[in-house]
Amino acid sequence: GGCLLWVKLPGSVDSFELYRRGMDRKIRIAPGMLFSTQKRYTNCFRINAGACGDGLLKSVDTLGRIAKTLCG
Repeated sequence: GGCLLWVKLPGSVDSFELYRRGMDRKIRIAPGMLFSTQKRYTNCFRINAGACGDGLLKSVDTLGRIAKTLCG
């Protein structure tokens, strides 16, 4: 269990690339493709939101900025 958020991004955003760039900034997400055997959810990701606070908000803001650069 835990508190997790499932985030759906515009279709042109590759969540695995978002994962890689997030890891460079010590932000961990689970790319959506990990949750499908049919290469679905490539524009989705899961993030742990159990520790809500400034750290989570900064991480989400950073991920949003990165995702914006990945939009086609």
